[in-house]
Amino acid sequence: MLSIKDDFHLALVMIRAGIAVTGYFHNGEMMDHKVFRAYMVRQKQGKSQIKYLKTKGKSRAGSRLRLGESDQFFNEINQRLQQYAENFAIDMWGISCSKTLWPYFFGSETPTPFSKNADNLFSVPFHVQQPDFETLKDIHKKLNAIHLTLSEAGEKLFEENLTNNPISEADDKDDW
Repeated sequence: MLSIKDDFHLALVMIRAGIAVTGYFHNGEMMDHKVFRAYMVRQKQGKSQIKYLKTKGKSRAGSRLRLGESDQFFNEINQRLQQYAENFAIDMWGISCSKTLWPYFFGSETPTPFSKNADNLFSVPFHVQQPDFETLKDIHKKLNAIHLTLSEAGEKLFEENLTNNPISEADDKDDW
């Protein structure tokens, strides 16, 4: 069914070990953004402390420092997302986060304003190498790259075809 929304609120969050960005967009315009950084990656190894825990212990001071930074990192991200949820009627939430970080993101002391399987949560369909301000703008531009504008007659035709004529295998055959 065709749905035209004059007032659309979108929030994006992109997370990698040690860096994340959140952004709030209203009708395609960026209204707010924040970049988060944390000391989570082991120097000279390039591996996050969270991933390192699977192979080694967490008894060293540096390890405890990185784990503490990780907790604070996810709390700050979720606090910003909670602000978006409280201040704006968010229609869609977009997320780019590796599955290894999901337990830390969703298990944070400050909860996310959405559940893992919320209907209005979608995975950003593009690879995010470095979540920063420029990447946030780029991803938002890519998400909005497809825009369909229909006349009233085209809108009516589009709705009729979607609701009255479900596509079947018989429709796929050529009618010569």
